[in-house]
Amino acid sequence: MPSRFLQLTFALIAAFGTVPLASAQAYPAKSLRAVVPYVPGGVLDGLLRPLAQQLSDAVSQPVIVENRPGGNTAVGTGLCAKGSPDGYTICASGNGVLYNPLLYRNMPYDPEKDLAPVTNMVLLDGAIVAHASLPASNLRELIAYAKANPGKLNFGSFGEGSTAHLYLEWIKNRMGVDIAHIPYKGAAPVIQAVLANEVQLIYMGTGFILPHIKSGKVKPIVMPSETRSKFLSNVPTFIDEGYDFSPASWFGLFVNARTPRPIVERLSSEVRKILLDPRFKEKVLTPQFYEAVGDTPEQFTQFLRRQRTQAVELVRISGIKPVDM
Repeated sequence: MPSRFLQLTFALIAAFGTVPLASAQAYPAKSLRAVVPYVPGGVLDGLLRPLAQQLSDAVSQPVIVENRPGGNTAVGTGLCAKGSPDGYTICASGNGVLYNPLLYRNMPYDPEKDLAPVTNMVLLDGAIVAHASLPASNLRELIAYAKANPGKLNFGSFGEGSTAHLYLEWIKNRMGVDIAHIPYKGAAPVIQAVLANEVQLIYMGTGFILPHIKSGKVKPIVMPSETRSKFLSNVPTFIDEGYDFSPASWFGLFVNARTPRPIVERLSSEVRKILLDPRFKEKVLTPQFYEAVGDTPEQFTQFLRRQRTQAVELVRISGIKPVDM
């Protein structure tokens, strides 16, 4: 009897133990959905759409890109956090997965617990820029002007709680200036606002704002990064200006946290091959000023842990209080 019981037990373990592996071997057996948590035409579209096409070719299944903005990326990313753990919904996101739990009291999910990191796709340059008419050409001049003219400057961002909004609040609280925050719905209207001088300051990815810097319509003030950009090497960082402030801007991929590990590894492997392909770099990444990362799920997890610590400190210094979503 014990022998028969053990045989049955091991048979059940073997049977159920092979389900994830068998599922991974058959994956993907249908189309995949790649979710962008921003409006169409934004910063992330230009990366994810060509990546989705390459991934479709690699796995021989359609990869359909879907824009689901809202909630400072929480709506789109939530489709993975609260979706099926089968790897058929992939969510692209950035710093929102770190900041949102600190900014909203009633998040319907926990990004740290409910999302599985797949790969960090890219790092990206960004700069705080000013309308050309603003009588300030560097950070010290900007702060002096803002202190002499309280409430006269507007800073445009791509939404409440966005990276740009946090950077502004950090500047306001750390440097004691009064600059108004004007949120917009996406990167494109923010750029149009600064070009029209509706706002005098914005934070924007280098790839989107560089043509307007070259045309003289806006001027770079400072870069919130650890090192200077190779595309704007004459623009100082906050560290250059004497401030310990160097947050990273990045875009990564996530799936539901309960997705079988072999599927996470398969997705990560396929995407990393695309990102590190010299042809993809030349055609897609370099023109948009992206720096390929393409790390493993384990490496991405470690990166997120380090960035989460910095996010807590940034939100603390910014003085932003949590609100209901």
